[in-house]
Amino acid sequence: MSKGFKIIGTGIYVPPNIVTSSDLESLVENYDATKGSGNLDSWIRTHYGIEERRWSDELPSYQAILACEKALEASNTNIEEVDFLILNTAFGDMQQPTTATEVQKGLGMRPDTFAMELNSPCAGSVFGLVTAMHFLNSGQHQKALVVGVDKMTELVDMKDFRMAGLFGEGAGACLLESGREEETNVHYQLGSKGEIGKPDEFSLRVLGGKARFPHSKYKHVDDMFYLQMHGHQVGLFVEEVFKETIAKLLSKSGLNQSDVDHIVTHQASENMVVKALSNAGMDHQKAIFTIREYGNTSAASILITLDKLFKEKGVAKGDQLLLLGMGGGLNWGGMQEKWLQGDTGSGWFFLLPDGTLNQWNDSFENSIQLAELGTEYYDAPTLLLNAESLDLEYSIEGNVLTVTSGLQTGTFNFTASASDGAESVNSIFDVVIADRVLKIDVADQNIESGSAAVFNL
Repeated sequence: MSKGFKIIGTGIYVPPNIVTSSDLESLVENYDATKGSGNLDSWIRTHYGIEERRWSDELPSYQAILACEKALEASNTNIEEVDFLILNTAFGDMQQPTTATEVQKGLGMRPDTFAMELNSPCAGSVFGLVTAMHFLNSGQHQKALVVGVDKMTELVDMKDFRMAGLFGEGAGACLLESGREEETNVHYQLGSKGEIGKPDEFSLRVLGGKARFPHSKYKHVDDMFYLQMHGHQVGLFVEEVFKETIAKLLSKSGLNQSDVDHIVTHQASENMVVKALSNAGMDHQKAIFTIREYGNTSAASILITLDKLFKEKGVAKGDQLLLLGMGGGLNWGGMQEKWLQGDTGSGWFFLLPDGTLNQWNDSFENSIQLAELGTEYYDAPTLLLNAESLDLEYSIEGNVLTVTSGLQTGTFNFTASASDGAESVNSIFDVVIADRVLKIDVADQNIESGSAAVFNL
């Protein structure tokens, strides 16, 4: 068991350009709809669970920088507070310099920071989190960014429907802070093994471009420089390592399969993940999926999916999280974490007509419905506060919400947007943070009756 860390912010970036499976029909050359599988969209949905993906002309470093900025914004952290960055990619900007240092430069990190690059695409987020955790536990660093990004659309043969339909682009980032001595909340299991057989028999491979198959000798052999895979072998590998990794993590933590509340995996394919989890005795209904809307984003997929868990579903204090990655190398890894921080995505508060501030512990959607009910049935302003993705514990006394926060000491203000029919109004609230206690005074706010103010901390 390790002392662990705190996740204080997550962020993602996906390009705006949406590519449907129907769009691919004019690009691929080897799909035959007459063989009984229906159109290409139907085949991809059935085999991968993908409805669409994002493609772009953007560099991986650009996408990674935007994801990092969102993670920093989510935790109200200045880039100068970050001590190091670990970036995982199989296909970044260039061979050298690394994409990690390009992101470090683009973010404007301090000159005494370092940027490390991993090439362990589909398992690399777990490797990156574990590596960052040990650096943080050394006592020499306080905050770190772990990032995943890949440009898979440039690494696969886009004429092959199996590959063109599988991959999308995007970046995910996670901001970590060192844990306290009493926080022994993380177990992990990592594994690797070399591929067996001839190079063209490897399960997952990009053979060209380095010393064994240099570009100077093999530049006319296109297949050398594309990602290729043996799908059946990959499926067997995923089932094997999921079952082994989950069993070892549960043994280390003393948990049962049913004790796990949320599962975040590499988004290899929905069918593959569901089958592997079920084979390991896990409830696949607890798994979060982003492959439907983004495709397989390789190095980014775990962090993109983790962000969705925090932002949309929410994690409550005491919940057990399970992260699983597997892929090229061959590499695989898992991490089990007990969430010791405040709730994410469910820390909503509302101001009732009598002036008291109350907590609503339910989903984002129900909180919005509550705002609407408040304006309709209470005929009074309803103030909603969302304490999302932060290390928060809170108490309410009268009209003052006191939040114990992972934020640094300081004083600032924020704007809560309120809507009243077609008009929108803003209210400025002063926020004072001292010794990690955040206080907000919501008394005497002049929000018109019938408006609903939504506040995201």
